[in-house]
Amino acid sequence: MKKGKGREIADFIFFLVVVAGLIYITPLIIKSKIASENKAENETEQANITVENSTIVENQTDNIYESESIKLENKVEEENETQEQENATESNGLRLFTPSEIRNEPPNILLINKNSRPYMIKSAESMWPTILDNDTIVVTDNFNEVKIGDIIWFVNRHKDILPDYDMIFHRVVDVFDGGYLTKGDNNDCVDPFIVRKEDVRFKVIGKLK
Repeated sequence: MKKGKGREIADFIFFLVVVAGLIYITPLIIKSKIASENKAENETEQANITVENSTIVENQTDNIYESESIKLENKVEEENETQEQENATESNGLRLFTPSEIRNEPPNILLINKNSRPYMIKSAESMWPTILDNDTIVVTDNFNEVKIGDIIWFVNRHKDILPDYDMIFHRVVDVFDGGYLTKGDNNDCVDPFIVRKEDVRFKVIGKLK
């Protein structure tokens, strides 16, 4: 009988210990759960802030990219306009001069009208459309080299081939040690002779607008 009563007391004490443990542990569990929930909320809030910051950075990047794109487009437009202006001031490789520009050029720049002396050029047909009849061309006698694509004005030493011209201006299509192979822009074939270097008097660099 005493043993049964002692067991009941032991069970009761065990029960009290369990209840006390639950009373002690339960607040800890609740506190830990609340802390976990708060941590999760903070992490979520931080993630939202990070997303917002990332969105702001992306928007700023987009704005910078858009601004740079606009600048690039404006630069391209300016370059195109400049190129158009440059193209407008050239005619098949010849610069188009204004009278005021000619006056400001060095003294070795000469104005020679094809219908006036010192050289009478009866026709510019061979150089159409680069140079037309009655154009006023601008030449220089100050040049260090002649290269392919240049228009040179040279003494005609081939009267047997071109008897009507004392001077000829044609474009250089090839360069040799002793001279140049030339061709009129409007001609189908190259000139049937080599122009000696010492026969070149001027390089044609432009014409008057």
